[in-house]
Amino acid sequence: MSLSLQILYERNTADGGTETTTSYLRSKSEVVLNTNDLAANLEGALRQFHSRDESFVEASSGWRSCNVSNFVLYMAQYDPLGGSSFVPTPAWLVKKMALVNIQTSDNLCFLHGVLAVSHPQKDHANRVTKYHEFLEELTYDDFSFPMTIDQIPRFEDLNTDYAINVIYPCCEDKFFIPIYASKHRNRKHIVNLLLLDRSEKRRDSRSIPTFSFSKFASWKNVFMSLLPPLFHA
Repeated sequence: MSLSLQILYERNTADGGTETTTSYLRSKSEVVLNTNDLAANLEGALRQFHSRDESFVEASSGWRSCNVSNFVLYMAQYDPLGGSSFVPTPAWLVKKMALVNIQTSDNLCFLHGVLAVSHPQKDHANRVTKYHEFLEELTYDDFSFPMTIDQIPRFEDLNTDYAINVIYPCCEDKFFIPIYASKHRNRKHIVNLLLLDRSEKRRDSRSIPTFSFSKFASWKNVFMSLLPPLFHA
């Protein structure tokens, strides 16, 4: 969602008349995962507008706001990404030896990735059987699986030892896009997950992406390899 509006400013001129100018403002787009958060997002956008209005008036010579019009709320349906079952790790990431990609055949790859952080395994960490016994430690009965990004804040609320971060790798250009960043900074387990995808062709030639969560074992191995040699220690 985002807001836009226009503000009409006027000021007195030396000949006793007035002149006007119009400013068009638009707030930053926000993802609203819970309708209860909508009011807070609207208030945040209005505070942005108020701050920018004050800055303009204070920095300009004699301008004053006199009218607000075309107040528009923009909304679009959010299509959240989510994980499912096992998706092979892209070759360029395999070489970094930085991921634990658990070979699960069900839709619980998110939970297995979380448990791979709280219960790290020295041997065969990619085997899903290593984590089955720990599933009872998590609260997840009221969630739908595959896990979707919009459910993660509620998962964190119910599982207070965990903070979840999710990034998505753009394999063509070999860079990463943040998908979800936890607001919790001081939790016992900081879980960094990679959302892998695999496009499956249908009979009508359309691509259907299949997603899977994998755990980062080493951020440094991935990100240092993407820097120019000058920046390497």
